Amino acid sequence: MTPELPLSGLRIDSLLVTPGTANFRPPSWPPPPDFPVVIDSEGVVTCVYGDPVWNLAPWAGKTCSVPFGDGGGRGAVVTPENADLLRKIAGWWLWGPAAVQNAVTLKVRVAQVRQLAALCSEQGILMSELTRFPNVIDAVATRIRSSDGLEMIGLLHRLLAHRETLGFAILDEGGIRRLAGKLPEHGRVQTAYIPPRIWTYQLIRLREFLDDYLSHKDQVSDCFAFCLKTYHDNAGGWAALFTEGLSRSRRPFGEKPHGARERYHGPFRDTAKRFGIDGLIQRWVGDDSIAGLTELLNTVREAGTAYALSFSLMRVDEGGQLRAGCYTVEHDALNQDVHLLSSVTSKTQQDADARWICSPSVSIAIEAMTHVAQLRLGAAQHNPRRHLSDHERTHPRLWSHGEEPWSKGNESKGERGRVPEYARIVARRSKLFDTEQLRITQADLDVARAMTIGLDPKKYSVGKVWPFAWHQLRRTGVCNMLASGLVSESSLRYQLKHLTVVMTRYYGQNYFRLKSDLNGEAHGFFLKEMYEAVARGFAELTGDQYISPHGGKRKEQILRPIAERDHKGLIQAAKSGKVVYRETLLGGCTQVTCVYGGVTNIAACMGTAGESKKPCDQLIINKDRRSILVKLIAGFDSQLGQVSSDSPLQQSLMGNLNAAKAAINVIDQT
Repeated sequence: MTPELPLSGLRIDSLLVTPGTANFRPPSWPPPPDFPVVIDSEGVVTCVYGDPVWNLAPWAGKTCSVPFGDGGGRGAVVTPENADLLRKIAGWWLWGPAAVQNAVTLKVRVAQVRQLAALCSEQGILMSELTRFPNVIDAVATRIRSSDGLEMIGLLHRLLAHRETLGFAILDEGGIRRLAGKLPEHGRVQTAYIPPRIWTYQLIRLREFLDDYLSHKDQVSDCFAFCLKTYHDNAGGWAALFTEGLSRSRRPFGEKPHGARERYHGPFRDTAKRFGIDGLIQRWVGDDSIAGLTELLNTVREAGTAYALSFSLMRVDEGGQLRAGCYTVEHDALNQDVHLLSSVTSKTQQDADARWICSPSVSIAIEAMTHVAQLRLGAAQHNPRRHLSDHERTHPRLWSHGEEPWSKGNESKGERGRVPEYARIVARRSKLFDTEQLRITQADLDVARAMTIGLDPKKYSVGKVWPFAWHQLRRTGVCNMLASGLVSESSLRYQLKHLTVVMTRYYGQNYFRLKSDLNGEAHGFFLKEMYEAVARGFAELTGDQYISPHGGKRKEQILRPIAERDHKGLIQAAKSGKVVYRETLLGGCTQVTCVYGGVTNIAACMGTAGESKKPCDQLIINKDRRSILVKLIAGFDSQLGQVSSDSPLQQSLMGNLNAAKAAINVIDQT
């Protein structure tokens, strides 16, 4: 008997779905075979739960069906038992706590899992037993298109995470690792990893600009409203303003022509100064005409998008469809905050409200872009050529167009334009980015080459300006989450760790339980980079700066798995679970799982807390961390003077203090 599932109502985005329809929520789990899945506009049931094919056309507005393989017809045959499991998965995606909002998304997901169901049926096994048959897992890898690999891994992780409520899982963690290790590589050229110095510079500048803008947002609002009114007054009304426009002689900012009846306010820079935003415009745009106000707002949308993409795993076209209200905070089973962005998915999963885990710092970017979008919405509402839906009025798109009457953007009628290439934005915003700071040094190039297979020497060489691309932000962000070990400067390392720790926890570990429909492809992308990072980190342990507190022989034992493996072999070993590595405060750890983590708590690593009195036998100490440990000791000493004796905090601080001293002692003895 499958455990009772906390069923939600249908979330399909269709006028046919309401809480009052008979198909809104099943009476039990799994639903009875005759429970209606889709009801059309005439009230006719087009398919029921037990049907071999679900007809989703009334929801999709076009031909859209989900075959389960047990009803004949074209496609691979699926046994009735596996078809029932597949239907149960489809039903969970419709009525479960992470229900889809788009019929096509359901079709694509079921089609991918059906590949597994068909192969299991050929082999005479249940999908829920696949973990027990490693040879069949290997066969699955040969059946899946390489371009579908990340999606499949993400779906399997999602199903595994909810196995208790769903009642079964297709693969456990070991099975998913095995499948990931056997999947063919998709694409030979890796997206370039942005070196930490350059990546951090552009992030700092983006953040400085966004903070500066938000500190002046009220003044910007007042100035924008004043300008809008002056244009309205000189045009004689909204209709005339947006349909006929203003001739140059009637525009309110400039010299007043002799005999003119309209009001003039002198150069716009005087108005900007009166509202206290002249310095803001000069710092970040440089154009003191009213066009500079539009450029300031455009810079917000560009900087905000770049900042948001840097701390989520969204693609640029997904980021370009963010709307007001897209940033939310939920709580997991451990009552910890989970920060989320919602948008429309791209590629195969066309879902109107998928979620991406993000850093809390993204809220700054969303706040700034939302402010600009609402300013422009205020202008668009007066434009007779703009027919705004209720959704557009309450949730304007954050990649906003220039709706203001002095901008050419108000002629767009609200169509969503393409987001320009990031390299073009960087080159155009000279006040935001100093290209001299973006020139590649030898140290930058060394890191980029170490992290990127097949880096093009014609584009990436010393002295050239780094050629930014949107997808680089995605890959660099995930690599930094995984603490690649290539960021050597301590303050930078911990800045990166602080900004991405929440995302790492939820993408890298499989204990999250969220209501949200997290983007599966993003999870798969994270896992792919995670295996790469494990392989790189493990290989680096051969360096002389890495030592074991238990001596040289123990280090040799730890490194034995890489003795005869190249980088590709290490990646395969990481995927299969034979090689494990993660960066810690002391250096690195090859333990499969550890509740302490080795970042905020190092006492367990060195055996200075708890029952163990010896360092962990999987610990590798990086001698280059000595200076960091010295600073930590000073910090612990300072904190100890401010806490009560014999308190839990005092004991924790003492354990970590002694651990840092013990690690320094090991370093000094080598």
